[in-house]
Amino acid sequence: MQPHLSLPLLIESMKPGGGAANGPSRMPPLVRSRENVCHSLLQTLEDSHFTPSLEELPRFMQFIGQLRETLPTELWKEVLLSWSQIQDWRYFLCQDPYTRWGYMKPRGFQGDARLMDFASRHPSVRSDLNRAGTLGRKLYEVTTASPLYTALYVKARQFAKHLNEFAEKTAAHPGKLKIASFGCGHGRELEHLDLETLRSIEWFHAIDTDSCALEKIKKYGECFTLETIQEDVLHFQPQDSVNYDFAYATGALDHLSLRESEFLFRRMLESVRPGGEILIANMDAAIENLAYAEAVMDWWPHTKTGGDMQRIAGGLEGGLAQNVHRYSQDGVHYLHAVQS
Repeated sequence: MQPHLSLPLLIESMKPGGGAANGPSRMPPLVRSRENVCHSLLQTLEDSHFTPSLEELPRFMQFIGQLRETLPTELWKEVLLSWSQIQDWRYFLCQDPYTRWGYMKPRGFQGDARLMDFASRHPSVRSDLNRAGTLGRKLYEVTTASPLYTALYVKARQFAKHLNEFAEKTAAHPGKLKIASFGCGHGRELEHLDLETLRSIEWFHAIDTDSCALEKIKKYGECFTLETIQEDVLHFQPQDSVNYDFAYATGALDHLSLRESEFLFRRMLESVRPGGEILIANMDAAIENLAYAEAVMDWWPHTKTGGDMQRIAGGLEGGLAQNVHRYSQDGVHYLHAVQS
């Protein structure tokens, strides 16, 4: 029989240095193998029962966040596959329209633009909340009250800020800007553009594989020509005659590996004119509430670290790119560059 450990002791023993400031790991030898660790952890998790309820939800979310932070990624995934309480929580939490959409994936893939609307509390989800009932709305208030909500809310405004500043720099040529959004989603950043910026755009390319998202973004094309292009951003190649002034990707990197992100960064730089600018963003690997996304909604975004973002830019800085600027805000990494 495997030795039974308390959850705090089991988690502490898995930290670097065995959870002790000085001294060897306190984990018994019998549970140091991967299989035995997983078995002991699952046994302890099943005993640490959380009853799915609105009252227990904050404690459950905090608990799985600590668990994700402590466990190696592969062990975290194994635990989620075998921990029976996760299924109970999913069933209960699907009364929340945000969680239900994330778990059911109606558009056929994870992390779609509609899920981002839910996560950022966009006004377009009000009808869903009205239909959700009292409990569903209360669950939604809890599940979206997180740094992830702040990150998405701020990100749309951050992209709008860069677009407004770029338009102001080129104000001598109003109505001439050519803009491209790679992985455009619903284009919520366009809601925060200044009127002068909207007037300065000649045409706008919205590129995405999601036909529903492309249909949604068309409503922003009242002040300029907006063309939707249904294509994978990694395969998209603008016509030879097209040189964008500004190209950006608000969330495409959340769906791409590091290598694919490097490729997209280069492709975007190649698509803008000399002096043109690009802006990309990616969620930080340590942003809070990702444990909830992964454990309950089975949503696994491709997060990046600051070092990853530096690597994306590193191969091009001083060559194709100049004035590369990397910064982080509210759990999101941004990479801004000017075409040489």
